[in-house]
Amino acid sequence: MFGFIFRKKTRQEKNNENQVSQHEVQQSPLDSIPDRYIFTLSLSPSELEGLRSRIPFDPALITGFVSQDLPFQDVTNQIARQMDSSCKFLFGTTAGELCSIDGDRPLAELYSRATPGEGKHVVLMAISREIFQDVQIVQIPLFSEDISAQDSRTAAQRVSLIEEELAKVQLPFKVNFQDTLAMTLIDGLSSSENFLMEAVYQSKRFPCLFAGGSAGGKLDFKDTFISDGRGVYRHKAVIAFLKLRPGFRFGIFKSQNFRKLDTSFVVSAANPVKREVFEFLDRQALSNVNIIDSLCEHFQCKPNELESRLENYSFGLEVNDEIYVRSVMSIDLDRKVVTFYCDVSPGEELFLLERTDLQTVTDSDFAEFMKNKPQPLGALLNDCILRRVFNQSALAGVRTFQNIPSIGFSTFGEILGVNINQTLTAIVFFKEEPGQEFVDDYVDDFVNKYSGFKDYFKSRRERVLANVNLLMEATLERVSRNLPVMTTLVDALVNAQQATNNVEKTLDRVRQTFQDYTSQVGASQDRNSVLATSVDSLAANVAHIESILKALGDITDRTNLLALNASIEAARAGEHGRGFSVVAEEVGKLAVKTQSSLNETRGTISGVITGIKKISDSMESSNQVLRQIVDRSQSLTDMVQNLSSQSVEASSILEAQTGKLEKMREEIATIEKYKDAYQMLVRS
Repeated sequence: MFGFIFRKKTRQEKNNENQVSQHEVQQSPLDSIPDRYIFTLSLSPSELEGLRSRIPFDPALITGFVSQDLPFQDVTNQIARQMDSSCKFLFGTTAGELCSIDGDRPLAELYSRATPGEGKHVVLMAISREIFQDVQIVQIPLFSEDISAQDSRTAAQRVSLIEEELAKVQLPFKVNFQDTLAMTLIDGLSSSENFLMEAVYQSKRFPCLFAGGSAGGKLDFKDTFISDGRGVYRHKAVIAFLKLRPGFRFGIFKSQNFRKLDTSFVVSAANPVKREVFEFLDRQALSNVNIIDSLCEHFQCKPNELESRLENYSFGLEVNDEIYVRSVMSIDLDRKVVTFYCDVSPGEELFLLERTDLQTVTDSDFAEFMKNKPQPLGALLNDCILRRVFNQSALAGVRTFQNIPSIGFSTFGEILGVNINQTLTAIVFFKEEPGQEFVDDYVDDFVNKYSGFKDYFKSRRERVLANVNLLMEATLERVSRNLPVMTTLVDALVNAQQATNNVEKTLDRVRQTFQDYTSQVGASQDRNSVLATSVDSLAANVAHIESILKALGDITDRTNLLALNASIEAARAGEHGRGFSVVAEEVGKLAVKTQSSLNETRGTISGVITGIKKISDSMESSNQVLRQIVDRSQSLTDMVQNLSSQSVEASSILEAQTGKLEKMREEIATIEKYKDAYQMLVRS
């Protein structure tokens, strides 16, 4: 719970406080109290019996507040059954009681000393029939059962449903803001105060002030209860329509110990049903900023320090030139969300408020309120629990209502035309003095107050539209500032389209050149392949010649051997073989010459073969290079083809957009006209 840190008190301390704070009296008598029309009591449960005999008149209305530690239904039933059947009742649970006078005895302190949300006490106010012409109690369903559900009704749906219920209310008297008051108690956990009030204004059926509060309870926020003496209710509002008799008046007192600072934040993203705020509008950058980041930047702190920095601050809306406080309930650092005790809508401007001295402000505000008024008959106080929590050290010094029969309760929210926080509101009753003018700001200025409250809900949408208008104005200004750039861009796009066409033509020529080159290289490769085949054939023929020469060499060797054998045989034959010897010698010489010629031929052919081999190897290497050139040329051709296709596509797109570019030129001219017209409207 935001800022709620308490020391648990002992049972003895609590008993002492209930006895001392509620029954310790001042020594001064109640000489200033007028004739009794209002009677207030501060009671323990054991003092409830015999209640009717203590009230010195016939009450038309008994209203009271019960500590959450007591059995609410039992207490309210016990009170109701002691009264006449014509008496009306309005009860609620409280997070802390307020009482100035117990019967005839002024109490030492207005605020009970029990820990907020605890205690076992009942405070009651009985109001005489002489004050009221009529009292009508109605119960209004709030349809808040699903308020915490993930998929719950929208704010508009809730307002519409409540408005339907209000349409069923039929009062037996005419509502006049000067003598009619709607005293309102609402389920403190319904989060529906403003849904109810918006429905009231939309219904146009109750032109009177609505004042009261939301039932309080323990600070675990699990239960609050309200009652009309006949039943106990959750998810409802109980409204007492009070019609005063002539000669009696009421006034509305309002006090809050805050001063408005110059800093404000515009809500740009929020969930009014969940009462969560997500983002503020940066009015300089015209962008949304997370609420926690924005607040941390303002307070120059880290997110985990933000809660402590906000202890002496709150936020507020301005309605009818008055501040209506919006208090922070919790800060969720994981979700980066801030939850409030009141619904906050997009477009609302939250002013930063700084806490001031409670006692001084309350006394000063009440002195101003009492101008041109007689002594009060009594006062019903609606005091926010947060005032009690954040001002505990100052509570004992509040003496504002010490001579006025007053009771009240620490609420979970106050209602005064709209829902508010950290505010003391009071319904104060008077008996007119002959010849004395009665002046009350809220009653006398009701028409303006009422229209202001009504317009508050209507203006929520208008404030959103105002922010939209602000963004539109800034957008128009930025567009206007960039119109020359846009015009230049349009011209550049037109030039780009022309340049793309030129690139397309150039790429076509490059592609054709590469295709021709690739074809020529391919033809050279083919001729090389043919030549390589011829060289291979020549090498084969030379190899065949070499084999023939080898065969001739063998013949020569044999011839030489044959000549040698013939010479030997001729020598053996003597004279008879001389002629044969000569022939054998010639044959040998011929064989030697032949062998010599063959050797020379072999050498020549061997050289030819070596040359052919080198030519063949060189041609193979050349073929590999040509193949690589062909492959890379083909790849490059494909790339050029792809680039050319993309260029054609880009050119087609740009060409297709040419008409739109012309349209854009016309739109730019129209924007210029809109800007001039807008500026003329602003000036007028």
